[in-house]
Amino acid sequence: DWLLAQHDAGKYTWDMVQIQLNYVDWRHAQEEHSRNINAEYLYGELAKRNIPAVIMEPLLGGRLANVHAHIAEILKQRRPDMSIASWAFRFAGSQENILSVISGMTYIEHLKENVKTYSPLKPLNSDEFELLEKIAVAFVNNRLAVPCTACQYCMPCPYGLDIPGIFSHLNKC
Repeated sequence: DWLLAQHDAGKYTWDMVQIQLNYVDWRHAQEEHSRNINAEYLYGELAKRNIPAVIMEPLLGGRLANVHAHIAEILKQRRPDMSIASWAFRFAGSQENILSVISGMTYIEHLKENVKTYSPLKPLNSDEFELLEKIAVAFVNNRLAVPCTACQYCMPCPYGLDIPGIFSHLNKC
């Protein structure tokens, strides 16, 4: 708010601002940590000032690409031709005044999927926004003990441990 007030006062002019935005953090970021700010608020403040946004973490560290099976089934029933990750990418890209959506990609398949999702982008409709809000509520209510996405960044472990496997087992327990 202070930085945007500086923009309003003409002290600084922001050409763009990078924010974390995904369908869980849209209204539920503060539920994860009290110091977090909901993306809906951040985006709204930028939109009021017509400042373009660069979006980071559209997949919430990969967690929205690797959802529980029952959530994946709901999304696949709605749009069988789309990947689970593409729902999160479409959410981030469906807002107006988005300059770019950035995400880390581990494999070439991820890059190809991103290009497919955004070429051209099919914005979410109101029913799809409502569906993702319901999923976000379920996601927040069923937090994992360890939010591991099995990305393998921690591997190989110098001690020979299967770190993602251990976290997966812990979460199942």
